[in-house]
Amino acid sequence: MIIDLNDYIKNKTKVYSLESGVGEITNIFKMYDGISDFFEIRFEKEGITKFISISHLEDIRIATCENKLQQALINLEKKINCNEFDFNLDYHNHEVTRLDLIYIINTIAKLTNQEVLSLQDKDMLECCVDSLVHEVSHTYETSMKNAQGIVSGHMC
Repeated sequence: MIIDLNDYIKNKTKVYSLESGVGEITNIFKMYDGISDFFEIRFEKEGITKFISISHLEDIRIATCENKLQQALINLEKKINCNEFDFNLDYHNHEVTRLDLIYIINTIAKLTNQEVLSLQDKDMLECCVDSLVHEVSHTYETSMKNAQGIVSGHMC
């Protein structure tokens, strides 16, 4: 499947970053080789703009379609209520190649299932839930309060 990068700008594609919050792809800077192109992303939090290489998208995730998001929320609920669910959460593991929705869901489920959380675990859980709430809010075009209720409903 070939993706026209300009569609990201036309569609005002949202991206999510644990560090910078919600952003929107506003421009694409094409380099001569076509490999080192950059997204210009405007983040709502603090009104900052970042340039992120298209070939290195580890620190952001592009918004998911509504069907995939709904399935992810269902999977979150199943994983939280499953005693056998296990996910190797290693904050220093460099094998995580993409901060995708599956990673966010698995992280939330893993940390929610733990009885004791370190300060680092609590921060990570808060960041992941916040990122998921933002995505639910934008994808379902609802308020943050309603999105928090949707996410909370799947975390019971």
